[in-house]
Amino acid sequence: MLPYRLWPVSMVIVLTACSTFSGGPLNKQGPLGNGGTPGEECVATDPSGAAYVAVDFLINKGVAPVTIDSVDLASPNNLDLTEALLVPIEGTTLIGVGHGAPNPKNMDDGVVWAKRVPAVGAIVSPNGEVGNLLAVLKTKDSSGSSVGLRVTYHDSNAQYVYQSATRLRLEIPPAKC
Repeated sequence: MLPYRLWPVSMVIVLTACSTFSGGPLNKQGPLGNGGTPGEECVATDPSGAAYVAVDFLINKGVAPVTIDSVDLASPNNLDLTEALLVPIEGTTLIGVGHGAPNPKNMDDGVVWAKRVPAVGAIVSPNGEVGNLLAVLKTKDSSGSSVGLRVTYHDSNAQYVYQSATRLRLEIPPAKC
């Protein structure tokens, strides 16, 4: 569990511009992430098969800003990622999980839903806590799974990939987690 810290003022978000890195190989070790929590997050969905999961608390441990280029599911099975958001949080380190579309009325007081942004294109400042990487998911069948989320990002020198340590699984009732 991470200690209480406030949302950083220094974080810059790019909403309309897109940036890509065109040089160098893809590196698995990079400055973004928190190590994650190994295990599985299982969510009973609404009847449509939709749910949301806060996968990781992202921190840029580097010395330069990084830009998120893509977020996708790692080895998905009957599962789609419909949206990936960065959601700032204050006084807590988790948003949690829920069935259906994300609803800020069902989230802890520390979730700053009004400041959420699309993950792709976001710039994460060095040593800046971003908040939770929230995945909005939909299963294609009675159940779906993935070994986690994969985030591709770059700084001025290299491109990196970060994969969450938490497996994701959705079950449409009456199936149970």
